[in-house]
Amino acid sequence: MKRLRLLNSKSLATLSILSLMLILILAGFVHLQSNNARAVGTGDASQATGQPHIIQTHQVGSDISLKPGPLKYNGGPVMDSTSTTYAIFWEPPTLQDGTVTHVSPAYNTLLHRYFHDVGGSNLYENNTQYYDSVQHIVNNSTLGGMWVDNSAYPASNCSDSATPDGCLSDALIQNEITKALATNGWTAGLTHMFLVYTSWGEGSCLNSGPASCAFTNYCAYHSDFMVNGQPVIYANMPYAGTNLTVCGVPSSPNGDFDADSAINLSSMEQMGAITDPELNGWYDVNGDEIGDKCAWNFAGPSFDRGQANVAWDGHYYRVQQEWSNVFNACVIQGQLGTVFASGSNGNLCALDTNDGFQRWCYPTQSNQASSPTIVNQLVYFGASDGYVYAINKEGSRVWRYQTDSASVISSPTVVNGTLYVAAASLYALNASNGSLLWHDTFSPGASSSPTVINGVVYIVEGDGNLYALNASDGTQLWHYQIGMNGNATAPTVSNGVVYAGSSNDSLYAINATDGALLWQYQTSGSINSSAAVSNGIVYIGSEDGTMYALKAKNGSLLWHYQTGNAIFSSPAVANGTVYFGSNDTYIYALKANNGSLLWQYSTGGKVVSSPTLLYGIVYIGSEDAYVYALNASDGTLSWRGALGSAVDTTPAVDLRTPAL
Repeated sequence: MKRLRLLNSKSLATLSILSLMLILILAGFVHLQSNNARAVGTGDASQATGQPHIIQTHQVGSDISLKPGPLKYNGGPVMDSTSTTYAIFWEPPTLQDGTVTHVSPAYNTLLHRYFHDVGGSNLYENNTQYYDSVQHIVNNSTLGGMWVDNSAYPASNCSDSATPDGCLSDALIQNEITKALATNGWTAGLTHMFLVYTSWGEGSCLNSGPASCAFTNYCAYHSDFMVNGQPVIYANMPYAGTNLTVCGVPSSPNGDFDADSAINLSSMEQMGAITDPELNGWYDVNGDEIGDKCAWNFAGPSFDRGQANVAWDGHYYRVQQEWSNVFNACVIQGQLGTVFASGSNGNLCALDTNDGFQRWCYPTQSNQASSPTIVNQLVYFGASDGYVYAINKEGSRVWRYQTDSASVISSPTVVNGTLYVAAASLYALNASNGSLLWHDTFSPGASSSPTVINGVVYIVEGDGNLYALNASDGTQLWHYQIGMNGNATAPTVSNGVVYAGSSNDSLYAINATDGALLWQYQTSGSINSSAAVSNGIVYIGSEDGTMYALKAKNGSLLWHYQTGNAIFSSPAVANGTVYFGSNDTYIYALKANNGSLLWQYSTGGKVVSSPTLLYGIVYIGSEDAYVYALNASDGTLSWRGALGSAVDTTPAVDLRTPAL
């Protein structure tokens, strides 16, 4: 859909100006503005807008390639509580010139069914990541009522070349809604939406001329106006079957292309109005709403022998995808994802990936917990009360194991049904029930989290040695003295090389098979983070405040980037970008090939946490007691979720794979 603002008629004084404006409109370069339009982003619901937002036809909106960048919140309201939809079927026997008109036999019935099915659906769930100053949108929608009006269309007051037998201006659409409110006793409001469906052959225009008309420029539009001090959120729904070439769906799961096309357009208008009811809610820097960025994209699962891409309450529909900031992509379903993070108070908390809402927290009798690990529906973490915990995704404890240490800050690793975790000893536990398989005691205890690759456990112990142990029984394969590493970070193993940092300011590259030193790089500060390896480059942060990029082959320096403070955060690399946090309170994104700064985001505390990247979102904690979800492309904030205590650990993210 495209955002249009209407021209005051006085501005159309000359034909040349009108012609120029028409060209620009059709090219998508102009937003039309009425003289009573509200400024975008003010959230002021006290004025009429006159700013219809259109669904472009296939021809005008034919570019269905991904339009990058997130939706941004512009200050206005959303339909945050249950939305109530009203369908007005304006169906006289003839058009204005006497031409017989009609709707398909199942048209009204199928739309009635759609509005009963869409609330609580996977597609509607996608809306819940968006919010206003009150709350986030909830996945709940009801049908408030339907009304069939068989009264004649008023005389055409516009000219639509695609529908020469009849045309309605936006003012006449608003009049019909006002009539429906009075006739049926319906009430307006920010969570009520009124859709006006006209019959075959009836067109509409946003003004008296052909500048923007149905089936030429748009298939439908939504806007708002005021009645008795209440906003009326509405959509104009011309009969898609008038021209299925420009407004139709590619397949008809219900055997009625006219109705199935109207259902798709209704879905697009409904999702747009829910997230942007007064046209100052959610849209991107180009003015594109949630559906515009995915215009006419019907990808998704296959139902009903390939005719449908969604199935709700046993009914099939073909609807277009909608934009998700969480996935940085077009999706046909929302996601029920969770970010698990532990704080300095020892609690493990579950946050909703849509918005950072705290679902639950599991308390421990400790003042610190390790980074969580998610495997097979269980979340594992250690705590400074000496226990290793296994919690299900609803926040209930499945088992816990008491170690021989007063504190477990090592992050667990689970491989092939075995959980490996370090305390005073290195433990191998049955991941399903917590029973002990074996343990190996070191003095003065373990120093890092374990890494398990190809049947070998790599770990830096308290004696300053990097050990390689047989994962099945703990027997020692080799060890190499590197010096202490006291920050519980794990060695990194890549292409047969183990990379481990040390408090003696060095990064070591060691042969994973025999423990032979390959190279060593000296920094100016202790290394208390894990390395990241990508495309033959090793990235490592140091307490000297520098992120280093080294050749994996020989350890030679490619580039370095200096932050304002120590780096304890382990870097993550994706799509040519290095992400990490720093004690100067910033989260950084650097170009992986040369270290130039792409963006930085300031939190309210030191960022010791390491980032987790998934579907274009960076999840990372801060000592200001929040978990942040940032758009990986530009560092803009998607949400931040409160944990109640400093978050120095790495968030673990559990996302259902979306139907893209």
